[in-house]
This record gives sequence, structure tokens and C-alpha cells, in this order.
Amino acid sequence: EPPQGQPRMPRQLKSFQTASQISFEQDQTRQITLMTLQTSDRPGLLSLIGQAFAENRLRLNNARIATAGAEAHDTFAITDRNGQPISDQQELDKLAAVIRSKLD
Repeated sequence: EPPQGQPRMPRQLKSFQTASQISFEQDQTRQITLMTLQTSDRPGLLSLIGQAFAENRLRLNNARIATAGAEAHDTFAITDRNGQPISDQQELDKLAAVIRSKLD
């Protein structure tokens, strides 16, 4: 407890968790969407991402999982439920928002 009159440390600063960075790229050759995720590694991380894919009715075709220290650097090859790349920017933004809400 800080001395009286001293502000408390914001909760975000107590855990050194970095905000999740999510980006998308279209792989025209393979006809898939690549989602790259950088976030703090933690137990259950892949399960949370899988839930987000399921909620958005996406198929996971392939994943490359890498960890550097406490950071996860993962790439997911995803398509819609019909096996098509996700090219709708609003859909990609929604997916990123769902993942951030689960992770951050």
C-alpha cells in the first residue's frame, strides 16, 4: 500500500505484459491469409487463439509457433469456413479485436 496521498501504480505496469501485435498478409500463391501474432507467452495462449478462430468460423490450415524468451511470435495460416482467404478488412479487424480482448 503506498503512503497516504501517493497514487497507486497502474495495474498495467505491475505485469510487464506487452500489448498484442496482430497483422495480416495475403498469400496469393497458397490462397490463404497469414495472421502474425506477437504477444506475451502464457499457458493456454494457443487455446485462446483457437477459440477466437472458432467464434469467427475460421479454419486453421497451418501454424508456426515460436517463443523468444517471454514473447510468442506465431504465424497462423487461416481461411474462412469455405477454404477461401479472408480479404474483407472489417472481418480481419473484428478477428484482431476478438483476439486482443482475449489476450490483453
